[in-house]
Order: sequence, then C-alpha cells, then structure tokens
Amino acid sequence: MSMQCASEVLLISPDGFQANPDTLTDNRFQEAGAGDSIRQQALKEFEALAKVLEDAGIGVHRFSSSVDLPDAVFPNNWFSTHQEHYYLYSMFAVSRRRERQAGVISFLDARYSLEKDFSSYESNNLFLEGTGSMVLDRDHRIAYACASKRTSSALFDDWCEQEGYEGMLFSALDEDGFPMYHTNVMLALTPSYAVIADTLIPDTVERSRICESLCKHGRELIHLTEEQVRCFCGNILTVQNQSADTFVVLSDAALHGFTDEQRLWLASDATLLHVPLTTIETYGGGSARCMIAELY
Repeated sequence: MSMQCASEVLLISPDGFQANPDTLTDNRFQEAGAGDSIRQQALKEFEALAKVLEDAGIGVHRFSSSVDLPDAVFPNNWFSTHQEHYYLYSMFAVSRRRERQAGVISFLDARYSLEKDFSSYESNNLFLEGTGSMVLDRDHRIAYACASKRTSSALFDDWCEQEGYEGMLFSALDEDGFPMYHTNVMLALTPSYAVIADTLIPDTVERSRICESLCKHGRELIHLTEEQVRCFCGNILTVQNQSADTFVVLSDAALHGFTDEQRLWLASDATLLHVPLTTIETYGGGSARCMIAELY
C-alpha cells in the first residue's frame, strides 16, 4: 500500500459553521455569510462526505466541535499524522487556534507521539497550517509549499528538516496578484497524476523546477486554469480502503470543473467519490481535501 494514501481519516463536524471574518481577509475563495440555515446545510454536506467515505470502506473517526469554531470542519490545518508521530501547527487566524481541541489531541496521543508543536510560533506571527500549507509526497519525502501569510518559509524549512523531507517552496499568485492562501487549493497528488495550476507560479524558472519535481517520480501533470482552481479542482485527496482500493475524494463543483478528458484521467487512477459541498466551499473557502485529516 502506498504511503501516500491513508485508509483512516478524522472529520470534525461544522457545529458552529459560518464564514469566519478572521479569514475573509486573505481567503479569496470565501464569501461572508452566517445563520442557522447555512450551518444546517453545512452539516448535511458534512454527513454526505462522511457517508461516502464510510461506504467506500474508509475508516472515519468523527468528532463534534464547539459552536464558537466556524472553521472547525477543516482539521487538516492544525495537525498532521506520520505513522508513529504527529505535529501540531501554528494558525494565522486567532479564532482558529481554539480548534486544537483537547478531545482530538487525546485521541492523537493515544495513537501517536507528538513530534513537535509549532503553535508557540503564533506569538511571533509565524504560521504553518498543516497540509493546507504543505502538499506532501509521502512516498518520496518531498514537501511542496506556496509561501503566504499562512505558510512561513522558516517554519516550512524547520518542518522539512525535522521530518527529513526535501522542501520545494514557491510563490503563486491569482490573477489579481494576491498570494494563494493555501497550497492545497492549487496542487494535489494522486498515485499517477499531479493536479496543478502551474500558470499561477509567475517565475518561470520556479514553475519549471516544481513541475520537474512532480514529474520526476512518474506522475503526469493535469494542468488547472484559475477558473478550475476556483471550482476547487485542486482541493482533492486520494485515500485507500483496507483492500487497497483507491479513491479520489472531491466535491461536485470540482468534479464538474474538470474537463471530460481530465475526469477520465483521474478515473483511470482511482474511483471518484464526490458529494455536494457548495455551502462549505462558499462560506468556508475550502473543500473536500480541507475537511479530511488523514490518520496514518
């Protein structure tokens, strides 16, 4: 079984879901909005994602969240697991730092040892938001990261040295010149493909370096447009069940955002598991990958 694909995941329900005003400043995928109808629809979308994963034979561990945590549905930003150990991360938005819930940490402590807690760097305004900031090629120990307010180059280098990964840091901008807030909205890895919006990397030398690294170990590139990025085509995740069946998890918006040819490529690699996540995407600014924390 590939190290790239987890067979167990952790999900946190959006019990207090709404658009987080603290993240609207730099998450350009997000719209303002709140209210019980938004929260209830987000809960339905969450349940649909959990069910499609469970039906595929993926082990799903669910946790609830506090009503004062609007972004709790995105746990992959504050921790990551790595076989026998895990990391805690520093979070840009002050309101998101409360997502490091004791119940989840106790669950992690029962399965893993804590390798490093980066949260102390919040007092120095240095942030690294887990597998939002970093897209990891676990099989070949390469970490890709787009520099932004949420992804400190110093902390990224520290993490790579700690974990023994080669770090591939780059800059990426949207059409208005704003940095991409997270790497995992523009880059995703499947066993055979790298889905990347490489035209958002303005430096052509840097762009070539990243693309060459992605191709080096046998992956073909699926090139995304900025419009496809806004459909969350880059925010997808590959998982496996205990029978080693492989699945690409994505939203309906992402599914329809891919071209027919791109969908065929992805489907040749894995079964596509898709659910509607419109409310979470619109008001949370994240999609399927952001909602799933892998348990290795």
